[in-house]
Amino acid sequence: EEYYVRMEYDASAGNNACQLYIDSIANKPGPIDEIVTVSFEKGVTIGFDDFGKAWTYALKQSLSKPATITLKEDLVAPEGGFCYLDENGNEYGTRNGHFYLNDNYNVIIDLNGHTIDRNLKEAIENGVLFWLYDYDAKLTIKDSIGGGKITGANNTGNGGAFFAERGSIYIEGGEITGNKAKNGAGIYWESQCNLCIYGGKITGNIGGENG
Repeated sequence: EEYYVRMEYDASAGNNACQLYIDSIANKPGPIDEIVTVSFEKGVTIGFDDFGKAWTYALKQSLSKPATITLKEDLVAPEGGFCYLDENGNEYGTRNGHFYLNDNYNVIIDLNGHTIDRNLKEAIENGVLFWLYDYDAKLTIKDSIGGGKITGANNTGNGGAFFAERGSIYIEGGEITGNKAKNGAGIYWESQCNLCIYGGKITGNIGGENG
């Protein structure tokens, strides 16, 4: 009889451990409809059919090694806000509808020609898209094939697409466009943070007072 091996994240084991299982080939699931992948150094890539699962997995793994999230379709916030739950049903990596990097995460997002859209038609409090709140947090945006966008933020406060209150942002590609905020509609960053722009485009963002 043939067998196959599957790997699953095991929350109860701690330390971001995974378990290996041997199962009958008859129980092997078919290929998933990948909408996003998470990859690491040495070519390890895992496909997901749900962005929330990919995001929470990538963040937890990125505490020990950089994790690259590659989009395979557009990501649009339902009803203007993202909220992702981990395997225990707890919100992880998002807060008040935005992506929240409040630990020493090291995440690379490859737009891969696709769009991340906060989808806010009206300005709201915490209407930012990415908020960095840890001095060791690192977020890199790239776009391997071109045409990717980060858009749809609409914030009554600081930061539209990005608010770097702490941490580092690296922009290597993609277009930051169509975001609104009171201050810094494209990118708002504090003086103690790092902002490095190597490529991409920032255009068509509207700051109500500054930026």
